[in-house]
Formats: sequence, C-alpha cells, structure tokens
Amino acid sequence: MALPPKAADDTLSIIVGGKKEVFEECRDILEMMGEKIFHVGEVGMGEVVKLANNLAGAVAGIGAWEGLLFGTKLGADPKTLFEVISASSGNSWVLQTRVPYPNIIPNCPVNNDFASGFTTDLMAKDLGLVLSTAEAMKFPLLARSLAHQMMKAAQANGLGHKDWSATCKIIYQLAGEKI
Repeated sequence: MALPPKAADDTLSIIVGGKKEVFEECRDILEMMGEKIFHVGEVGMGEVVKLANNLAGAVAGIGAWEGLLFGTKLGADPKTLFEVISASSGNSWVLQTRVPYPNIIPNCPVNNDFASGFTTDLMAKDLGLVLSTAEAMKFPLLARSLAHQMMKAAQANGLGHKDWSATCKIIYQLAGEKI
C-alpha cells in the first residue's frame, strides 16, 4: 500500500505532546518525517490538538462541498466557482486539497477515486473521540454532530477505506448529483 502523499514526500505536520526536553532531543528525527513540527504541551495534548484540527477540517469540508454544490446546481462552472471561493472568504485548506470535481487541482483524492490520504474510517473514529470527550465535559459541538454523521453515512455506503473527502459523494447524492 502506498503512503499518503504528505508521508511519502516528508511534508507531514507533526503534533507532539510531551516533555519539551524530550521533544527537542527527538526534533531531528521528526524533521526527517515532516515539514512542520509542533510541540503543543504535555503528554496528551498532541491528541487534543489533532482532534481539534480534524474536527475543524471535517466541518470546513462539509461547508466547502455544500457551497460548491449550491453554485454548480444553479449553473456555475465548477472551476470558476473554485477560483472565486479560493480568493474569497470561503477559502480553506480543505478547499485547496479536497475539491470534489476531478482535475481542478492536482493530487486531489477525487482525481484518483478518492485514494486515501486520511481515511473516512479514521476521521469517523476521531470525531467519535471528540464526541465522547465533549459529552464528558458537558459542552455541545453542533457542527461536529453533522460531520460525524456524514462520516458514518459514508462508511455505510462503503467509503470507509477511501479518503474522508469521499463524504462529498453523500452530500451530492442527497442532492441528486453524482461525482
């Protein structure tokens, strides 16, 4: 099985929790694997930051895909729409790497049948961990609930092993569109 693109080209963002001294001792090794290395606090904080990041990404993805769906359903050209959103308030890392239309951006999962960079199964697991933590802390995360349900719907449709951006297929399918 091939490595995800960022792992293959050593451009991962690496999030580390633990003692600062140990982190500094390991920095050279980490820099061989990743481009951006973050020490985020004590043991356990790496997982917290990773989960927060994946939550933000999943929610941003749903917003980007629904925005693109809305525009294209009303007749906008997908490439033009992507260019405008990219230069405007709807821009995000997810938009720049996970557009649901083939051949608009290079190295996008949709160009390769949603070959995985980070699977839907893994994103669903992470959003489940966010849910259990938020429930234990007694605070709501409304958008997380939608994002988790989208991951679960994608899993139920056989997309668990695909890149998590394959959830866009569920959004488009509900609107009578096919990707």
